[in-house]
Amino acid sequence: MAGVCEEAKIVFNVALAGTLEERGFERVSDAHYARKETIGEAEVIWRVLLGPQLASLPKSFRDSTGYYIPEVDRLCKRAYPNQDCASWAMAGTRYKSHYALPISERFREVNKVRFKRWPKLSQSESCFQDREGFNGRPSHWNVESGDLEALGYRLERYWCNYIEPWYQEVDARIRRGPSIQSDYKFGDPYTGVSTIMKYWALGHHDAVISILKKVVESEIPSHKQLEAVARYRTWQRSMYPIFWRFQRVSEDAIIVLRNEAKRDAQQAKYIASVLGIEKEVHFEGGSFRG
Repeated sequence: MAGVCEEAKIVFNVALAGTLEERGFERVSDAHYARKETIGEAEVIWRVLLGPQLASLPKSFRDSTGYYIPEVDRLCKRAYPNQDCASWAMAGTRYKSHYALPISERFREVNKVRFKRWPKLSQSESCFQDREGFNGRPSHWNVESGDLEALGYRLERYWCNYIEPWYQEVDARIRRGPSIQSDYKFGDPYTGVSTIMKYWALGHHDAVISILKKVVESEIPSHKQLEAVARYRTWQRSMYPIFWRFQRVSEDAIIVLRNEAKRDAQQAKYIASVLGIEKEVHFEGGSFRG
């Protein structure tokens, strides 16, 4: 794997490195800063880094900010030993993350205009290039030509304006814990294994027990609930949302949703058994690993 190019290190250290140090991050390398803290019962590692240069572009890099919770990977591996961990590599590096975001993606989210195309960072930043095709090169910064010092200050401004607010939002969210445990019902987005394990590792035990319990209780939803969920999902995909309440629900759709409810409940039971909270979730332990 190619390393971070020297130009990227200069760009990173012009302004962003100092900004990160002011916020409690510590230097790992010339283009990588990390901040470790304990939230609840788990160690959380925040990273801000630039990835290695692309093979075809010697003076290029990708940026990423994200967090990693080692205990989450340990719990997921304990539940599903034959599957990959819940984390993935950040910007082509060896450093893992459970949630990471580049500046360009946050730029698109913040500046999105309703009923219009998503804006691209490349439209306002000459040194940035968006992904080229479905299987093309990933979005990246190209410093082959340009003022490195000026780009360093722009990169710092982009990070402070777009990534830092997101970082603060996510930090507050994981400290607060899940928000759906009190009113979860069938049809709500099931948080999934890695998210459940994340909240458990962070010490939100009561919330996790509440969510798993409600998922198990929703194993056999009523026909009325199934129809409501089917219509709602049809509305999400419909070109004529005003008619969604009156759309006919096929029996095949009902069967699919009924199987989904059963599968989610069985998985929730298995997760509870892995965490040793079968009694709190009120069921007899099982061996489901779906």
